[in-house]
Amino acid sequence: MKYTKFAIFTLLCLLPEMAFATGFHEYLGSHDNVNPFTGRINGASPSNIYFNPASIVNMPTTLSFGFSYTLLRPVVSLKSRDSAYDVQSSIFESIPASGAVDNTYIRPLPTSRLRTPRGSSSGSVTTGHLHLGAVSSIVKDRVAIGFMALLPLRSFQTQEPFFVDEREQFFSNSLHHEFLGDRIENNSFCFAIGGKVLPWLNLGAGLCMTTTAMSRAELYLPDASKQDESYMNSSVVVESSFVPHFSAEVVQKSLKYTLGVHLPSQSRTQGNSYIQFWNVNETEEPTVQKFNFVYSYEPYRINTGVSYETKAGDFRIRSGLTAVAAFWSNYIDRHGEKPSKEWSDTVTLSAGVRMYNKVHNFGLDAMFAPTPVPDQDGRTNYVDNSRISAGAGYEYNFIMSGRKLTFGVYGVFHYMIPRSVSKNPSAANPVVDEFPDSVNIFTNDPVPDSAGFQTNNPGFPGFSSRGWILSLGASLKMQF
Repeated sequence: MKYTKFAIFTLLCLLPEMAFATGFHEYLGSHDNVNPFTGRINGASPSNIYFNPASIVNMPTTLSFGFSYTLLRPVVSLKSRDSAYDVQSSIFESIPASGAVDNTYIRPLPTSRLRTPRGSSSGSVTTGHLHLGAVSSIVKDRVAIGFMALLPLRSFQTQEPFFVDEREQFFSNSLHHEFLGDRIENNSFCFAIGGKVLPWLNLGAGLCMTTTAMSRAELYLPDASKQDESYMNSSVVVESSFVPHFSAEVVQKSLKYTLGVHLPSQSRTQGNSYIQFWNVNETEEPTVQKFNFVYSYEPYRINTGVSYETKAGDFRIRSGLTAVAAFWSNYIDRHGEKPSKEWSDTVTLSAGVRMYNKVHNFGLDAMFAPTPVPDQDGRTNYVDNSRISAGAGYEYNFIMSGRKLTFGVYGVFHYMIPRSVSKNPSAANPVVDEFPDSVNIFTNDPVPDSAGFQTNNPGFPGFSSRGWILSLGASLKMQF
């Protein structure tokens, strides 16, 4: 019967689900602006529907098409582990001795029986996205509205949960970068309105779509000994909701200031399964299983920026600085759990310069993004690195059939600063002994294989992480 429960849980996880989030924009930057990281202060583009909706009132009616091509090359290196820490098959004929475990204990499989080798999963992937945007002036120089969409080309939506402790031994048996994977390969839809309320003040507000999915499955097994014979009905209900964000923009001669707020967002998938068996007591209720996944969690964020514009010959030059404060201390992972070792709130800093005239538009950016993840010296294995990033772009303006067109190319590179950690038995929440002192279930004699410390936690005895990301894109914008 325990095998049936596991099979049903796995099946429910594969039911069709949808989620909409903005992890791509937050992590990689915009791909329709020559300043990928400081675009909210250095220029206006359809991506500012998300980054700074107040600025779209300064844009002409524009339709934008683009694509990006991203190479993600994160690396996790596991430190070698002595075979003395392996869980032996004698665990099948033993039970923990009295007082040897607490209510967080999860009985492991023997190390030799794990279906996936330790550390065999790779986060390297190449993916593409289609970028769509539109801004329309409703009242000239007073009110504008906008829409933007980000659509992955490889799959419409990817959801790949994983555990960050010894429970992952039953699945990939690997560590995964927390902010990559399914957070990059998702879609995003945002709407915004921006208006000029004073000659020197613009205000804007936007909405980004997210979803909640509810799954229910009912299963009847005529014979619990025949796991492949069953009758099943399932249903999935997906509800949409919108997460707001706001911004203000102050323009005083050559100076510009921005302030923005994004509220927390997440896509949650919850479900229940109801399992009935023919050969059980007639008064017994169906077995009920529940699950709760949280995808693409984004915390409360506050951003601010300042820029200054000068003139040099035929070109105008605008230099800008931005800062984004993110409150990661409230983070919820893919299994709806808060990290036992609290994450840190962070401030991401960017600087950039834009040089443009009526024909050419150049931009260059730099960014430092600190990681919110503390050293994982205990039971959990959240993987993330601080990043040093560079971005650049070029746009060419031309006239075709009496209409102004802009062709642009963009690129960003993220270097993930290497870090390494070793597990500490004195950590607040240390790696657990998964084969604690045990006795034989038949003789009640001590089991020699249980002596000492054994674990299948894939992050034990330590690991290091590093990597890089390269993203290239192009767009075509048409003014009306």
